[in-house]
Amino acid sequence: MKKHLDGLKRIERVQRQLADLAQWRLAAIESAEATLVEGRRQMIEAIGRDAPYTGPLAATIARHMRGIERRIESAAVSRQLLADAARVQGGRTRLADQAVVAADLRQRAHRERKDLAELIERSLGVAKTSLG
Repeated sequence: MKKHLDGLKRIERVQRQLADLAQWRLAAIESAEATLVEGRRQMIEAIGRDAPYTGPLAATIARHMRGIERRIESAAVSRQLLADAARVQGGRTRLADQAVVAADLRQRAHRERKDLAELIERSLGVAKTSLG
């Protein structure tokens, strides 16, 4: 029973680490997305500030803006997928935690029953020797 509880505790620890990793990945993609959005804002601000662009420069700016937009969209999709994965991993962590708590309660109950049985046996043994 002790080995089972130890195994469940190891599983819980790994699940918790995986949940932490999922949260870290989510934070990293959110940071990258915020950086891209800020880059887009700065690019729009720079375009509005400077003289009108024409020809090859305008095409380069438009291509760069489309690239930023694609990366922002990709980051948003990745963020959603990672948020879902983090939610699932959080659920697994809670289940592992509940399994550890349940196994610990079973182990305590088993130990208490065993101690009670030993106490009863000793009490009966003392009673038999005093009667005999």
